[in-house]
Amino acid sequence: EPWFLYGIDMPPERRKQIFKLHGERKADGKPANAGWPNYVKGILTPEEIQKVEEEHEKHFAWETRKERLLDVIEDMDADVLSLVECDHYEDHFKPALERLGYDSTWRKRPRPSSAD
Repeated sequence: EPWFLYGIDMPPERRKQIFKLHGERKADGKPANAGWPNYVKGILTPEEIQKVEEEHEKHFAWETRKERLLDVIEDMDADVLSLVECDHYEDHFKPALERLGYDSTWRKRPRPSSAD
């Protein structure tokens, strides 16, 4: 998504151009520039696109951050917690929370299009 453009110079005007491309729709209502990096082409250089991808892998990719999320939960030492947009409950959070001593319950959002 266009708000995750870390690692490059992103003045407001450039960000505005990217948001415009990201929001463009075809006549059928579908996104005109769906998916990364389609909505930044012509605004970011290939080198900048590569830098954003490197920053994403380093800090935001699921495999990179899933254990950091658990570290934060463990450090909080909370009696009760709520996870939002939890689309890795069964395969990650449920067993990990059990190892940390938590009982947990997961409820899917009441929206058919939502995986979490």
